[in-house]
Amino acid sequence: MRKNWFVFSIILFVIFNLYPKESGAYGWGFKKNTDGKIPDIGKYEKILDDHSVFYADKQTKNDIYLTFDNGYEAGYTTDILDILLEEDVPATFFVTGHYVEQEPKLIKRMVEDGHIIGNHSYHHPDFTSMSKKEIEEELQLVEDAISDVTDYDEMKYVRPPRGTFNNQTLKWSSELGYISVFWSLAFKDWKKIDNKESSMHLIILWSKFIQVQSFYYIPYLKIMPKH
Repeated sequence: MRKNWFVFSIILFVIFNLYPKESGAYGWGFKKNTDGKIPDIGKYEKILDDHSVFYADKQTKNDIYLTFDNGYEAGYTTDILDILLEEDVPATFFVTGHYVEQEPKLIKRMVEDGHIIGNHSYHHPDFTSMSKKEIEEELQLVEDAISDVTDYDEMKYVRPPRGTFNNQTLKWSSELGYISVFWSLAFKDWKKIDNKESSMHLIILWSKFIQVQSFYYIPYLKIMPKH
C-alpha cells in the first residue's frame, strides 16, 4: 500500500510540473484617454513588458496598426479587403480554425494581398484554463489549417482568445514562438452597423485627417512600413 502511494505521489508530481496552471485570469481592458495618448493599462503594463507583449507602438505618435479578429464571417471581409487594397493599407487578420475552414478563399485573398495572418486559436478557448500542451495544440491546429489552403508559413503573432490571459499563458505563448498582441482601440463589432464599408473608409479618412504617418504591419523587434 505504501509503495502504491509512493508511485501515485510521483505521478502527481510529474503531472503538476509538466502542466502547471496559474490560478486566476485577467481580461484585457484599459482606461480610455480623451487626449489622443496611449491608454492607461495600469497593472498590466509590467505583465506585458515582462513577456514582450504588443498593444501599442510607444515609439511613435502617428502610426496605426490595423488588426481584425476573424472568428466568423458576417459578409463584410471582402469589402474590407477591397478598401485596404484600394488605399494601399496593410493589416493583420487574427483567424480561428473555424474561420479558416469556412472561408479558405478569403484566407487566400488576405495572403495574396500581402496581409499578416495571426493566430486566434482553433476553438477560441480560454487559455488560462489550459495547459501549455493544450495551448500548443490549439495554435498548431490553426497553423496546419492555414498551410492546407495557402503557402503562408510565417505565423508569429497570437491574439489571446476572449482577451483572457495571465503571466503563465503569455510566457507559454512566447516559449512557443509567438508574440502576443492586444489592442489599444476597438470597435464594438458585435453591434450592427448599417454600412460597414463606409465605416472602414471612415477609419482611413480619419487617420489621414490626423496626419497619420503610415499604416504598419504589426512588428515588434523591427518596425517596417509597407512602402
